[in-house]
Amino acid sequence: MRKTKTMKAADAKQQFDQIVNQVFRDKTRVLIEEDGTPLAAIVTARDLESLQNLETNAEEALARMRAAFSDLSEEQIVEDVARVVEEVRAERRRNTQAQADR
Repeated sequence: MRKTKTMKAADAKQQFDQIVNQVFRDKTRVLIEEDGTPLAAIVTARDLESLQNLETNAEEALARMRAAFSDLSEEQIVEDVARVVEEVRAERRRNTQAQADR
């Protein structure tokens, strides 16, 4: 796993060339903050490509899910999901109780 370094924006401005070299050479990620608020990050080109691929895959998955459930209202989907979640929780409770009874 890559190390993420956090820097103040003012320091990052002064050390930009060194930061870029460190990110490239050490594969470190740098999070730029101002007053504790994250503003930006400096990552390798490969990290950026991976992020873009994740975004594309997520968008495609969402499109497939929308198409698969296009005949259902949002209300029906919410109700179905709530029902399934409750069924799974009930099954887990039964399994936990059955293990405790042994």
